[in-house]
Amino acid sequence: MNIEFVLEGASALLCHNPQMVDPNFELNRHIKALTGKRKKTESDLKDIERLEWHGGLYTADIGGKVVVSQPSAKLRKCLINAGKITKQGKQIERAVIMTELNVPLIYEGSDKAGDSEAEVARLFSLPAFHSRLSVGVNGKRVMRVRPAFPRWAMIVPAVFVSDAGLNFEEIERIMELAGVAERIGDNRVNGYGAFRGRVRVVGQEAKSVKPTLQGVRDYLDSYERAAAA
Repeated sequence: MNIEFVLEGASALLCHNPQMVDPNFELNRHIKALTGKRKKTESDLKDIERLEWHGGLYTADIGGKVVVSQPSAKLRKCLINAGKITKQGKQIERAVIMTELNVPLIYEGSDKAGDSEAEVARLFSLPAFHSRLSVGVNGKRVMRVRPAFPRWAMIVPAVFVSDAGLNFEEIERIMELAGVAERIGDNRVNGYGAFRGRVRVVGQEAKSVKPTLQGVRDYLDSYERAAAA
C-alpha cells in the first residue's frame, strides 16, 4: 500500500547535518583552521558561523533540482522510537519502507525557490533561519550556529506492508505519538522538531496535498474537522 506521511511543524526544526562530525569534510577543515587561531578577529568569528550554518543544512538533488531537504530516515527513526514506547518498534521497522532517501523541506518561500545556491544564500541572509545556542564542548560553553526553520512541513512517501504485524490505525496512532514524544531534528530534548501529521493512503483521496505550508495546513485542518464531525 502506497502512503504519504504529511507533517506540519508544531515547533521550529533545527538542522545539524552529520557531515559536520566528519574531519575530512571540507567545511570542517576550514572551521578547524579558524578555531585553531589563538586570537580570532571579528571576521574569523563570522566566517565560523557561516561555515557552521552551511555545513548543518541538508540539500539534495530531487527530480533533477537541488533543494533544501530532509532525509526520510529521520522520520523513520522517529516512528520506530515512538513505536518502542508501545513495544511496536520492530513492527514499524518491518511495516514502513520509505520510498525516497530525501524529501524536499517545505518552508516559508520554498514554493518560490529557484537556483539552489541563490536560495541557500537567501536563507542565510535571514536571521529567522538561524539558531544561535550555547553548547557544552570539553567543559566549556561555546556558541553554535545552526539552520533553523520556524515554520516547516514535509510530505514523505512510503510503502506500508500490511502483513508485517501492524494495522493502519496503529500506524496513525504511532505517527501522532511520534510528533509529540519523539520529534525530529536537533535539540529535540528542548522542544524542537515537534509536529502534527497524518498518514494518507495514496489514491484513496480525490486531491493530492499541495506542497506548501498553507497547503499542508489546509489538508490537516480539513482532516481534523472531518474526524471531529
